[in-house]
Amino acid sequence: MWALADGTRALRVALAAHPLGQSEFERIRTTSESLEALVRRHLPGAFNGGHFDFVGSLTVAIVTALIIRAFLFEAFQIPTGSMIPSLLVGDRIFVAKFVYGLKLPFSERRVFAWRRPTRGEVVVFDFPREGPHAGKHFVKRIVAIGGDRVRLEDNDVIVNDRPLSPDELTIRTRDPCLGEPGESCSARPARSAEAARALAAGVTEPGCPCEHVESTVGDVTFTTQYILPGSLCECQRTTGGEGSGLSCSSGRPVVFEAPRVLRNEADWPPARPSPFLLSGWGDLGQEAVARSASGHTELIVPAGHVFVMGDNRDFSEDGRYWGLVPEDRIAGKAWIIWWSAEDTWSRFLTRVHQRNGRSAVSAAGAGKP
Repeated sequence: MWALADGTRALRVALAAHPLGQSEFERIRTTSESLEALVRRHLPGAFNGGHFDFVGSLTVAIVTALIIRAFLFEAFQIPTGSMIPSLLVGDRIFVAKFVYGLKLPFSERRVFAWRRPTRGEVVVFDFPREGPHAGKHFVKRIVAIGGDRVRLEDNDVIVNDRPLSPDELTIRTRDPCLGEPGESCSARPARSAEAARALAAGVTEPGCPCEHVESTVGDVTFTTQYILPGSLCECQRTTGGEGSGLSCSSGRPVVFEAPRVLRNEADWPPARPSPFLLSGWGDLGQEAVARSASGHTELIVPAGHVFVMGDNRDFSEDGRYWGLVPEDRIAGKAWIIWWSAEDTWSRFLTRVHQRNGRSAVSAAGAGKP
């Protein structure tokens, strides 16, 4: 009950700081009136005479909280860095579940549909495939919708033969990659001969070089990052040393995971997409593969689906590897950051979707699944 009270207070503060638009307010009002009618029908004693006993008050409070969680807003915590720099590890966000319509609780069936998801929106969804991630919630950005042809060319997302973000609305800067807390990264050349010499000499550079790209899609502005081509990024998750809960006598970090080595994947899909990737395209399969006018391989997104990617391009496991997200798997649209473990005050009550302005990472003045 204390967690429920804290979440409710945070939601009230968020709503006061960022009022909803008229259309969104009308949807909530209509939905609330319908839900109140259901409560009155099934819990008639809760509203009689205006005098609540303890059990009645508690019942109404619980029912109201469940209604809010099921139909209007739900709190989520960001578990990985795949959406860095837009969303940091540990960020707590509210997701607006009513934006695309209303779903029946514990079901993927949408009984009312207000509008369809659009490009540039950050959504929370149920992982769409079987395996170790089945049943988990993922958060990614939509880059293509039903009917689109999509590819990645020289690190630019190309949709229907046009860049997702027009060149005149795109700002590129080069800075160290922003990473996860507790992870130390270094870089070395990616070319085999140079890499072999650097590895033999133990030569690395602290941090990984990244290109940060501020893009505008419609009226949404956001920042992505990718490793500079020609570099290998080796990241080691550690704990210990100064400022950490675990230390050793030397004060040096204690390594507890094998390093991961990452490089830039500038182009996608491959000329011959794998059967596993095409299995994520549902019934289309091989028919999803197309050729652009310039001869590049691209994939067609079928109706009722979206294609998603993480803003942390080379650190994200997303639709490039496991396929599409059916629209009925989308839980809602990420709305607001109500708490940030890494950069609390500058990101407190920050909208996930920055409209006609700078992206969250630019506003925070920081640069890091």
